[in-house]
Amino acid sequence: MSDTSMQYNQIAGRAPVGRIIWAECKMELLKAWRTPGFALPTMLFPTVFYTIFGVVLGGTGVDRATYMLATYGIFAAMGTSLFAFGVAIANERDRGWLEIKRAAPMPFSALLIAKLFMAMVFTFIVTMMLFAIAAYGGGVRLTAFTWLSLVGLNLFTTIPFAVLGLAIGLRAKAASSAAALTQLIYFPLSLLGGLWVPISVFPKAFATIALALPSFHFGELALTAIGIRTAETMLINIAAVGAFSIFVIFLAHRGWRYIDKDR
Repeated sequence: MSDTSMQYNQIAGRAPVGRIIWAECKMELLKAWRTPGFALPTMLFPTVFYTIFGVVLGGTGVDRATYMLATYGIFAAMGTSLFAFGVAIANERDRGWLEIKRAAPMPFSALLIAKLFMAMVFTFIVTMMLFAIAAYGGGVRLTAFTWLSLVGLNLFTTIPFAVLGLAIGLRAKAASSAAALTQLIYFPLSLLGGLWVPISVFPKAFATIALALPSFHFGELALTAIGIRTAETMLINIAAVGAFSIFVIFLAHRGWRYIDKDR
């Protein structure tokens, strides 16, 4: 090992872990902000779709705008976390950057925490954009507690879907296949889970499928937060979300073992 490498390791070894993680968080956020292929779709898809289907074509009254505000927040959180992890991790694997990060004298968890932080920041930004459109364009009026509940739920939603994205990024053969797989998961989950339109307009067979999808149960929790669903079904939704979280953790663990075999 060269003297320069030894000095770097010694400095990194003395650096506080918190400072390292914060530096990674800032770097990930800046990198995402400077990547139009990530930042623009992440912010525009949910807000433009909500403006069209929730506000412009929402009909009379604010019920539809309120309903779709809840579900489009989940749609935004899912997309941000899936693409932040699924595509980004696969990209870094392709370029060898992930291997460098794993070999670096810093906790690898710093990279994962930084990506999750970035996904949450973008989720928060899109949530605020949706709130502004809903309030000023759709006439939506909610209590402060309800607004905060939606923010909290959207931020929480990023966590299990980030883990799913991690599993995709670790197992995908290439960045291009990760992007395709992420889209094949993201858009069907959103549509069939009732995030774009209520499942009540679906044929019965599709409505039955929705009950098995995690996106549906996250959406139901959001609808419960705004008072459209009763709290009686909330335990079922929470159990489904918990089962989904355990499942994606298992997938990510398998993905981690998969790349360990390639080292």
